[in-house]
Amino acid sequence: MMTGRVFTLALQPAWRDDELRDFLNEQKGTATIYAITHDSDIGEAGEPVTPHTHFYVEYDTPRKLSTVANLFHVAPNFVEVVRNKKASLRYLAHLDAPDKCEYSMEAVLTNSTIEYAQLIMAQDLTDKDIARYISDGRGIDLLGLVPSGKLRTIQAFLHFDSSNALLQETRSMRHQLDRVVEVMDKVEQIVTSVADLTKVTLEQSTSALQSIASEIRAFRKTAKPAPSFHSTVKSLKR
Repeated sequence: MMTGRVFTLALQPAWRDDELRDFLNEQKGTATIYAITHDSDIGEAGEPVTPHTHFYVEYDTPRKLSTVANLFHVAPNFVEVVRNKKASLRYLAHLDAPDKCEYSMEAVLTNSTIEYAQLIMAQDLTDKDIARYISDGRGIDLLGLVPSGKLRTIQAFLHFDSSNALLQETRSMRHQLDRVVEVMDKVEQIVTSVADLTKVTLEQSTSALQSIASEIRAFRKTAKPAPSFHSTVKSLKR
């Protein structure tokens, strides 16, 4: 008998909302279930399709297909093992079926703490989006929506990247300080050489000032402003 952790099935007649909510509450803590009744489907010939209820059932550990069939009191052939969780979840509201009636995401009922709309949003998050959440201090909003392993991996990468950026900034600042000291040493030498202005000519004084100005210009050309911590963080958010 086939086993799996995630199953889907469509049953008719459609379940009433009250019995559906009762069932979801009964299964809370046992299985995570998302369900919706399709009551506006149209067949290929334009005829109304008999209303039916779709179920997405997920367990923490593997279950036999027959176990799920018994839960719903149907034959095993009504139950399918899900191979693509994302596609199965999106099908509940016909999100990727332009030829079918698209249902409101609010129409999907669940016994999970994560609403259907939140789950769909999380599925579309890229690693870059997740990194932005973490950088903005909103990583906790993704708990339960994004696998914890992925969250930890991206958070570790951001920490490494940030640490490396700060190290580069420190090195850049140290290099600029060394250049400042170097320029000041040269200026001091020039000033010392013409300290007794009563014994030097105007031409020598002018030459000394030009040398000082030249050293300052050279420093300004080579000195690049080190990126601030805030600009470093902004670059990580992009």
